[in-house]
Order: sequence, then structure tokens, then C-alpha cells
Amino acid sequence: MKPDGLQPKDRRKASRSRTISLRLEEAPLLALQEAADALNLTLGELAKQCVLQKLQVFAGETETSKPNYQSLMDGINATYDHLIETRRDISLGVRILLSRAGQVTDEQADAWVKKNYPITCSPSQQQ
Repeated sequence: MKPDGLQPKDRRKASRSRTISLRLEEAPLLALQEAADALNLTLGELAKQCVLQKLQVFAGETETSKPNYQSLMDGINATYDHLIETRRDISLGVRILLSRAGQVTDEQADAWVKKNYPITCSPSQQQ
């Protein structure tokens, strides 16, 4: 065993990037070379760009995958409004069931639902 400070260097730790290599069949290699020539890039530069772009797609980081903020907010608001309507429907059903069961008056059923099943409005519905 070597004394401290004389341990062999791990080359992977010394650099933040690593070199990789790959083999391509003739047809994809020719296509890559033609594309690289057309873009005035080397084979390695174009291959690196292709790999990085594909990784962005896998990670969901492409511009086309980023949702438009306004459309996202519109979808959230529409979902919220639908949820409020559903809660109103359920609330009406509970009121009817409680009062028709004969155990409570309509007013008691209404009070119970208001206390135990509150419904809030979205900002667009508040006046």
C-alpha cells in the first residue's frame, strides 16, 4: 500500500467529462458525415449534439415539451371550476338524502352540509 498522497489517480474523478466512442454501420456513418459536412461540424461535434438533444428529450426539457404558462393556468382554472361544480352537485345530493330520510328538517340538512361540506369559489366566480 502506498503512503497517503501517492495513491494512483482516478482519471474519471480528475475530469468532469469523459470520452466515449461508438461504432456505426456504414449507412448511418455516411448520413452522419453528410450532416456534419452540411453543418460545417466534425463527426464528433455532431454526434455530441445529437446525444445531448436526445437526452433533453428523455428528460422532458425540449422547448416543445415546456407548457405555455397561460394554457397551463387555464387548464388549472378549468379543473378547479369543474371541481367546485362537482362539490355543489354532491352537496345538493347530501341535502336531499338527509332531509328525505326524515331524520332531519330541510334547514338542519342545509346547516349540516354547510358546516361539513363547504364549497369555495374560484377567483373568477367571486363577486
